[in-house]
Amino acid sequence: MWTPEAIDAAMHGAGTFRVNLKTPIRVLILYGTALATEDGAVMFFDDIYGHDRKLEGLLGLPLLTAGTTRTRM
Repeated sequence: MWTPEAIDAAMHGAGTFRVNLKTPIRVLILYGTALATEDGAVMFFDDIYGHDRKLEGLLGLPLLTAGTTRTRM
C-alpha cells in the first residue's frame, strides 16, 4: 500500500519505479522552448532535446548558427 511516507520516499529517492494503477489515468507531457506570459512577455529556453532544430528543418527554415536569432515577422 502506498502510504504518504512511501510516496514521499519514492518521489525523493534515487530509484525509478513502475506502478500499475487499478484505474488508468491520462497524462499529458509538454515540452516547450518558448513561453508567452499573460503580460505579453516572451521567454525562450535552451532546447536540450534538439526539437527546435528538427522543426525548423521540417518547416523549411534555414538553420541558425550559434549566437544568431531569427527575425520575428
